[in-house]
Parts: sequence; structure tokens; C-alpha cells
Amino acid sequence: MISDPWNQIRKRFVERCRGDLHRLRESRSSGAYRDSAETLSVLVAIAHSLAGAGGTLGFPEISSRAVELESLLIEGKIDDRTSAALDQLIQAVETVSDRSD
Repeated sequence: MISDPWNQIRKRFVERCRGDLHRLRESRSSGAYRDSAETLSVLVAIAHSLAGAGGTLGFPEISSRAVELESLLIEGKIDDRTSAALDQLIQAVETVSDRSD
């Protein structure tokens, strides 16, 4: 049987998603991304990383949601659309982080 060389990398990505999920939820609940440059910067970095890794490793929903959030944050559009994009990314990451495989 041929093993999938990406399997371990995907598993590590899912584990990383669990940590990112905590930080995404914390940013959302505190609303700190709205007025803290440091929190905003961290959120952009998380979104950027999830966008790239998610797309590469076969998690297109995470990737597309992360790209949307990152774009809004970089453009400085901190409004209801940003909150909705953050909620959608959280939901996509929750789906993946709930996996047990």
C-alpha cells in the first residue's frame, strides 16, 4: 500500500488549526482587532498563513475564507463585513479542527 506523503503534513495543519481557532475566537470575542494594531497584525498573519497552507493542503474553504478576511483587514475595512468574514473563517476552521483523523 502506498502511503500519502502529505498525510502527516495535513495532520499537523489540523493541529495548528486548533491553536489558530483559539486565537481567532479570542480576537472575535474581544473585538480587539478593531482598535489594536498589534491584534490586527496577528490576525492578518493568521489569515495569511491559513490562506496559503489551506489551499496547498486541500482545505479550500479555509483558504478562501482566510483570503477574504486578510484582504478586508489589509484594506483597513474594519466593519460588519470584516466581522462576518472572521465568523466565516472561524466556522471553516472549526469544521477542520473537529476532525479526529
